[in-house]
Amino acid sequence: MQQDKAKWPARLVDVYEAIELALTEEISDPVDTSIKVLLSICDHALGGTQDYFPKGDSLHNQIRDMHIYKEFDGSNHHALAIKYDLSERWIRTIISEQAKLWLKKRQGSLL
Repeated sequence: MQQDKAKWPARLVDVYEAIELALTEEISDPVDTSIKVLLSICDHALGGTQDYFPKGDSLHNQIRDMHIYKEFDGSNHHALAIKYDLSERWIRTIISEQAKLWLKKRQGSLL
């Protein structure tokens, strides 16, 4: 069970990408949008798996960290630190951790 809990940040990346994929389609009806997003999550991220997702601060911080990584342009550490009320050092740590997650997602297991 502990091993499953350790995988949730990477699984959240899968969910994020599934949502992003669903939202690239032009949809005018909010209910239709919700259904398409849910189907995309099930099809591309969670279908056929049993996953653990925490609640509270852990989940909120991970989503915040994903936003920081997506907003990072290579040199805006200071602006992100101000926007998210974090130190530049913490922003650098977050970017490094997120880069590892996203790289692992794209490369998969090489062995």
